[in-house]
Amino acid sequence: MARGSIFDLTDKTTYHSYSELVDQPDTVTPNGIFDVSFTNFTYESLTPDSYNTMHTYAKTPFYTYNLTWEATSETILNWGGNNWTIGTGVTVEWGLPACKTQGEFSIGDGAPLRVDPARSFTWYDRQQVTGVPRNWTWFELHFPGSHTKASIWAIDDFDASEERFATFRTSSGTRLVPWTLITDPQSIWVSPKSNVTYYTRWTADFGNGNRLDITSVKTDQEIFGSANVSALNAYEGFVEARGMWDGVKYDDVYGLVEQVTFGA
Repeated sequence: MARGSIFDLTDKTTYHSYSELVDQPDTVTPNGIFDVSFTNFTYESLTPDSYNTMHTYAKTPFYTYNLTWEATSETILNWGGNNWTIGTGVTVEWGLPACKTQGEFSIGDGAPLRVDPARSFTWYDRQQVTGVPRNWTWFELHFPGSHTKASIWAIDDFDASEERFATFRTSSGTRLVPWTLITDPQSIWVSPKSNVTYYTRWTADFGNGNRLDITSVKTDQEIFGSANVSALNAYEGFVEARGMWDGVKYDDVYGLVEQVTFGA
């Protein structure tokens, strides 16, 4: 499944998503370099190390983009760079939360808009997974005016066990923090396409007075893939947050929430 979405933060009525079933590639590293290319979708490395310079292209009925980014951002290492359990297996994940980016994109028949590399930043992460849980909620957050970036996981497994941990990249290094996820039942949104239930407001409680109230800025930010297979649908929503972290009050935290379910 190749999928994506585009959202205009200056006009929150402009949102488009697109999914396309594609053949499973024999390998994602032909000639030893990361490369997943199809007719309307490309995700590839432009350097032999498969991460330093990345390129992606997509052409859909709703939007087109052609973007290249460089690994100029300090890495965020989920769970300190160690393996951790996810569902029936283990996973490892790292992210580059602020890569220098260039290229262009367009919406519909509109004129192409060019990215300003000097003001750009792209969050790019890579995850290797050997198992799946019942569902997960994941946040990536930016804290303006600071070096802090966060990757925050809430995982629910089929055996009713839960895993909650947050990885903060700070000016003094990586911090691993347990947390409590509080969902707002009044914020539930049920997709009319997939019938999957999603939350749109949460509280992340890190203890010691540190907590963030997080809100999806648009209710419908689901990337629809199938009416019959829940795992082919994903909620990839832009969020805003406010609250306290590490003794500092924030009113302008922002980022993304991802919600994926593999079963009831």
